[in-house]
Amino acid sequence: MVRILLCWLLLGSFYVKTLEAQPNISFFTQAKDQAWDGMMEDSLVLRELRLMKASLRIWVHDLSERRANTLRQIAAHDIPMVAVFSLAPNPQQPTYEAFKEWSDMYELSWQAVGLWVAPEADFWADLRKAPWKKGWNIYQHLYRSKAWEARQAESEALAAQIKADGFKLETYLNPMIWDERLAGSKAMQHALQIGDVKADYEVPLLLSGTPELGAAAILGYGQEFGRVAIGDFVETTASALPVLNWEDWTQQLLLAHDFTKDIHIAHLEGLVARGWLSRIRAFNFQQPVDLYSGEIHQLSDFRDRLQQLLPLADFPLLTTIGIVLLGILAIWLGIRLLFWTFRAIADLFRSRRQPEQVEVLG
Repeated sequence: MVRILLCWLLLGSFYVKTLEAQPNISFFTQAKDQAWDGMMEDSLVLRELRLMKASLRIWVHDLSERRANTLRQIAAHDIPMVAVFSLAPNPQQPTYEAFKEWSDMYELSWQAVGLWVAPEADFWADLRKAPWKKGWNIYQHLYRSKAWEARQAESEALAAQIKADGFKLETYLNPMIWDERLAGSKAMQHALQIGDVKADYEVPLLLSGTPELGAAAILGYGQEFGRVAIGDFVETTASALPVLNWEDWTQQLLLAHDFTKDIHIAHLEGLVARGWLSRIRAFNFQQPVDLYSGEIHQLSDFRDRLQQLLPLADFPLLTTIGIVLLGILAIWLGIRLLFWTFRAIADLFRSRRQPEQVEVLG
């Protein structure tokens, strides 16, 4: 009898430790079209999410009756849902007022409302395809302060309305906007034409389509926030943006688990298409993971330089004049250096020719 009790105690302690080892997992999902409704009507997908005790952060695109029925089915499986709106310019996105009226009509339940404080996937795809053209557009945005001020006012009003309606407010941040806050700058928001709002629950977006910060970013930002968003910036592999292979996923999951409690994963569509949802549910988070100290120092140095430079971009005209003057100075110094080099070579050549001329004269 005693042996049986001991066995049950050991099994119970192992089960508790296993539960403690599992992070809180949430999936971002684009939910763009009716194909998403079909995917979410698959009982196997809902079963995997329920077994993981995962939540969904769902982009607001469709306010149809079918979408409402799909969301009701998700809620019936005890899967918490968070509605996500982008603060980046997106004319196709429904307004919050329309979303609220639609949710009330179909009696949908939301755990929170989240704001995406970062460019959308199209921005990074365009930047990769035409970096000079997109870069020029970004530079021009630095001078459009009135347009940004109007967008910032809209963002703050939206955040206030969400809270007034009784929703918990979340934000999902481009990590450089977080560093911009620490630097006391607004340049990044001007360049991206994105308003910034603060929330009680904020998540840094460390996705594959954002500028490469390395695996150390999960450690750096994860420790500051206590949570991270990892994975692919796009929901499918048919994109100009990079997507992660399973080995990359393994490293990101292990690093995120080591340094954070909440792991937000993008995007559900891509994981289902690749058959990875069940692999994530069965994933062993107790595996060791390597992270070189050099990567941590590189990230720290990068962030320090970024926070020092961002305030300069708040004065784009003066900064541009300074850069142009430094460029002119560098060109002048380069020309002078070439002149001195050629002059030294010519003097050396003449000095070697003079003895030969003396011998011939003699």
